[in-house]
This record gives sequence, C-alpha cells and structure tokens, in this order.
Amino acid sequence: MPRTAHGVAWAAALAALWAYVLTLSPTVAWVNQGEDSGDLLVASATLGIPHPTGYPLFVLLGRVASFLPLGGLAFRINLIAALAGAAGVYFLARLVLEIAPGPRGGAGAMAGAVTAALVYAFSRGAWSQSVLSEVYSLNVALLGTILWCLARADRESSVRHLPLAAFLLGLGLTNHLLLLAAVPPLAAVAARLALRKVIGGAGLVLLPLFAFWG
Repeated sequence: MPRTAHGVAWAAALAALWAYVLTLSPTVAWVNQGEDSGDLLVASATLGIPHPTGYPLFVLLGRVASFLPLGGLAFRINLIAALAGAAGVYFLARLVLEIAPGPRGGAGAMAGAVTAALVYAFSRGAWSQSVLSEVYSLNVALLGTILWCLARADRESSVRHLPLAAFLLGLGLTNHLLLLAAVPPLAAVAARLALRKVIGGAGLVLLPLFAFWG
C-alpha cells in the first residue's frame, strides 16, 4: 500500500488522539454513560476484579498505564481508552482502504477512508467512550484490527493474517464478550480460503487454537 494511504490512516488516528487527550477526564467520570468508570479505575489501580465479566485485559493495561509519569493516577488509566479509541480510528481507515474497489492507494479510496474514520472518531459514541475508563473503545480497536486482518487475508488469498485475527479474537474476549461478533466473519473468510484451497483442514483446526492462546 502506498505511503500516502498509510498516512491517511495515521493522520485520522492522530487527529482523534489529540482531541481525546485534550478532553480526557482527569478523574472518575460520571458523564457519557461512564457508570463503570470508578469501578474500572479502582480495579486497574489495585489489580482487583471489577463487575462481571471482570475485563482482565483492560485491568492489566490500566495497571501498566498507572505507572506512567504523567498526570494523576486516574488520568493515566483513562489514557488507555484514548489510545484504544485512536487505534480504532486507524484500523477503520485501513479497513476502508482494504475493501474499497480499485487501487488501495487511489484518491477515492483515501478520501473515503479519511471521511469514514473522522466521522466515526468525532461521533458522540466514539468520543464519549474514549475519554474515560471504559472497555468499549478497546473493544472497537480489537474488532477493527480483526476485520482488517480478515479483509487483507481475503483480498490477498493468503492465510498470513488469519492466525493474528484468531489470536486477537481470543484476547479480545477477555475485554468484552461483544467481540463474539467477529466470529462469523472469521469463519466466513476461513471458509472462502478453504474453498480456494488456500487453507487446508489442518489450518481450519488450528485457528481455534490461536484464539485459545489469545
């Protein structure tokens, strides 16, 4: 993919990250449906267990972020949501570039990618969940990465990105069970590659193992 196409995705992600960090909650947030903010902040700071399903991936990332020499403790953990939100914007742009008809670096594809990414980034839902401790922006980042991997695998008729997609699916389920929405597209792409004889029976059996390792 041309550098300009990569640049489009990075530009959208960095613009989103700039806005998210500027508006990031410095402490516990009760706005924007942030009822779980305090729960997740305390769990991350103490390596505790929040409400079911526990969200261990977010808690561990929050714990790592808590050691950053930047702002207050809550601000550091909230930063995970901002970074994840920007990552979701980046992979949305990459996904649009991947599935757009014609050359991936074409002007039309790049315009569509940056438009879709920025509209999503500054939508109320995406922005509100990227400025406080919540698991949804991380879930979107993981889903976007998985869908991009699947689109790339399908477009290239290659199994190279399938193990990563399966691994991220398993890992992402430790963040939120809504990521089960990625199971049908993963199965569909694996089936398409099997029909093209790109992947064999052994490969289809191994995919759930990658998810399990995640």
